[in-house]
Amino acid sequence: MNKLIRQKLLNSCMVVAITLSLTLTPIVAKADTTSITSTSTRIGGIDQYETAAKMAQKGWSEVTDNVVLSSGMSNTLVDALAAGPLAAKLKAPILLTDGGPSLNSFTKTELQRLKPKKIYITSGTAVIKPSAIEEIKALGITPVSLGGFDQYETSVNIAEQMIALGANVTKVVVAAGWMAPVDALSVSSIAATLEIPILATSRDGLPPSVKNFLGTQNGITDSYVIGGTAVVGDAIKGALPGVVHRYFGVTKFDTNLEVLKGFVTDVKYETIYVANGETFVDALSGVPLAALTRSPIVLSQPEWSGKMKEFLKLNNLLHIVALGGVAVVQDNVLTPLIDISNQQANEPVTP
Repeated sequence: MNKLIRQKLLNSCMVVAITLSLTLTPIVAKADTTSITSTSTRIGGIDQYETAAKMAQKGWSEVTDNVVLSSGMSNTLVDALAAGPLAAKLKAPILLTDGGPSLNSFTKTELQRLKPKKIYITSGTAVIKPSAIEEIKALGITPVSLGGFDQYETSVNIAEQMIALGANVTKVVVAAGWMAPVDALSVSSIAATLEIPILATSRDGLPPSVKNFLGTQNGITDSYVIGGTAVVGDAIKGALPGVVHRYFGVTKFDTNLEVLKGFVTDVKYETIYVANGETFVDALSGVPLAALTRSPIVLSQPEWSGKMKEFLKLNNLLHIVALGGVAVVQDNVLTPLIDISNQQANEPVTP
């Protein structure tokens, strides 16, 4: 082989080697430019009933002994105000149904998958119809009715059920039950984590059923009032047992922040659940799911306040879970939280 041919072969081999090198060698970034990105998840269906079913699938992949069933209709959501702590005590998901003569189809399908032995129903038969309850029985599930004469008595029935299940009640949460339960949502996953019952109240005085219940509880050391005097009056605060704490703000979003600050050592911020602060039905179903990881629920805002962003920056926020579809919690609402999480993830660790 002459010298010219050998040189051509050598050049060809070098070209192949360089090509293979560019194809197979991994691109290695410098350590100081590597970015750790937080994760965000969305749990949402076509409506609140499918969303609740998807939450159950997320947190309960296997069969479970118990399920809590609440009304998912906007005019009766207050009945579910106290359901979260009970569900957490039972280690059970919350499913929703409507006021029709039969179970919502998403809910029935999920009950067939979960195969619970008992279902705890947080509304009376005026809301969840007797025919729907008969349908539950036909599935081999025993219904436990907790619905009372009104939302106040229902909250007491739920608290008493928690005690019957072994909860050591030394603290209570009191929130407005005469209006939409948005303030209760700010504390619901926290109360669920700590096994604190949530009691509903009117604005100007404790309802008789709530007052009677508190009169039978001698070991209560702390009472937590959620909301300002416009929703829970000072007369109620003065009638509560133990040391009374009030968490409130100018808006429901401010109240949400004050609650998070007040219980900051009781929850973990690696994961936060973001729920719509206007419709809030998805947050009700999300309470026991959030409680599984001792996570808080944050009410979504079109424009996050500087105070909320500063508060979240102080915690190790790594994972954001949106409760509901994009029509409920929009992607652009999550973006500032993801930015905060990414910034925290990339901060240098002090040796």
